[in-house]
Amino acid sequence: MKISDFIRNSIYKWVNQKLPSYLLGDQWTVNAIQYALNDIYTYEWKYWTFMYDSIEIDLTGSEYDDMETVEVVVPYPMLRVIALEDLSDYGVSDFRNINFEPFDWKTDLTQSELYFKPHTKKIKLYNNWTWYILHYIHYFDKITYDSDIPIPEIFESALYNWTLTYIYPNYWQVTDQKEINVYNKFNEQLKNLAKSDSMQLSGVVSNIN
Repeated sequence: MKISDFIRNSIYKWVNQKLPSYLLGDQWTVNAIQYALNDIYTYEWKYWTFMYDSIEIDLTGSEYDDMETVEVVVPYPMLRVIALEDLSDYGVSDFRNINFEPFDWKTDLTQSELYFKPHTKKIKLYNNWTWYILHYIHYFDKITYDSDIPIPEIFESALYNWTLTYIYPNYWQVTDQKEINVYNKFNEQLKNLAKSDSMQLSGVVSNIN
């Protein structure tokens, strides 16, 4: 679902029962959804299944011929690199993550090292001149009015309830404690989702030290 559809068909539908939606504004509502999404992604510091992704990194192009180390941009901001598969003939099986050490981005990596900037899309790898498969846990891009909602459909009800907790105080509805009731509902929803959403990475063994 698009953020715009979520706002029109869910958020404004409820808000219009209390106060005209134009007093809220599209951009402020997008911001409230952004805050709510962050709370879902960081809920009890759990890695949800939908936060896992794997991509193939192709280093066979001619633009990499003279490079010992390459910087690759991945589709989503990275929180954690789980595993890196080196598909070259002499590929290494274990890698050392050096992103916690002082590092000059001009420095070349050894064959068994990697470096990435957490919360960005940049990762630096030794050039194996063939392929890697990267397994990682990701965050989401900053949303806009035209973005897709970056969570599965089953989470949209929780997103709706939690977005309202950012809206209620601005509607002066704290006196009847509606925002507290919505918080309890949101928390219960995520607890139930967490029971059925265990990180399943069958066949993916961490090889990052």
